[in-house]
Amino acid sequence: MYKFIPGLLLIFLLMPVNIVAREGGEVILKNVPRNSFWQAGMFSCLTSCFNARDDDVSPVIVRGLWKKLFLFTYNADEGGGAHDWTLFSDYTTACEVCSTLGYSYEYEKDLEWSEAWKLIKRSIDEGNPVITTWEPPGIHYPWFVVIVGYDEEKLYLHCYKGAFYEYSIDEFKEGWKKGKDEQPWLYGAIFIPGEKEREVRLKKLFIESLKRAVETMNKKEITFPKVKGKFREGTFRCGFEAYKELIDYLDEERDYSKLDIDSLKEIGGWGACHEAMCEDAKRHFIADYLLYIASEFEGDVRRHIERAAELYHGVECLYDNLLIIHPATAPWSRQGYSHLPSLASEDETLREEAVKKFARDMKEAAKILRKIYDREKKAIEEFEKVIE
Repeated sequence: MYKFIPGLLLIFLLMPVNIVAREGGEVILKNVPRNSFWQAGMFSCLTSCFNARDDDVSPVIVRGLWKKLFLFTYNADEGGGAHDWTLFSDYTTACEVCSTLGYSYEYEKDLEWSEAWKLIKRSIDEGNPVITTWEPPGIHYPWFVVIVGYDEEKLYLHCYKGAFYEYSIDEFKEGWKKGKDEQPWLYGAIFIPGEKEREVRLKKLFIESLKRAVETMNKKEITFPKVKGKFREGTFRCGFEAYKELIDYLDEERDYSKLDIDSLKEIGGWGACHEAMCEDAKRHFIADYLLYIASEFEGDVRRHIERAAELYHGVECLYDNLLIIHPATAPWSRQGYSHLPSLASEDETLREEAVKKFARDMKEAAKILRKIYDREKKAIEEFEKVIE
């Protein structure tokens, strides 16, 4: 039926509608919206890909359907820290969210760059944006990006630097391979969200997410298997049990008279890295999600969800206070080595003052955690009224 159409016009007509092709081998997908790339960008990347297919979905919903959003773990026997696996989304999250919302997907991991590059070009040529991770220069951090185009020298990205950000293929490859060498569980993969294969009832998904939150927070413990490139495998306290253990750990009576820099870092472990900041952000996501979905319901159900959102907003504020008071020992924490200079001082008075402040801050942190525990407990009780 196309035999009378000139060759170039035929190519244009057969090309997917969301592709703009230009001279010089440049292929760019249009109509791929860019969302906020907070917290490394997985949820933003997924949302951009869904909306590129004319789906009207918010990153608030995509985050809310994350199965680990309500997961809180802790183990005082493992260096006083929370389990890092519970804090960030990864490709498992992308698989789960796609399945939950009825989307197909293609996921390839443990790739060499040459294999990844073939997949990227094939996908873009077919009109599908590509999600992957890379490590930008100067930033030791896993960044998810949406690749929306390429030419002979550059990639076009939606990433933390902006939409349609141009980046050299050679430099991007360098960061992609560097991440794969350091964290093979998170890098070296290509994820391509596909077509929507089935419609879903969002209200049903929302109720299921609340039910999952109740089940998760009431678990006593959870086990993480050993995975190449990850650490801290084993069994950790979970949910409210984890909160209780953390409170006991912070409130423990200790002899701080011999406190030095090394022991300070160990004792102040939880919150000293990124745990408390990430848990703070997750409570913000939860409150947003609950307010968003509350409008889908009426009567008592809506009232209970809105009350839970109010409680989680209060938890977020308490975490903000904890981040200021907790004796953190990492330079990127809000205190940032606040106790360390005094402990390293030759002035005995300064060292004694640092010890006193550290002991006081641990007790204050425990008080705040008790308030957080109480409010989250009440929020989960509101969920239980909804799912009865």
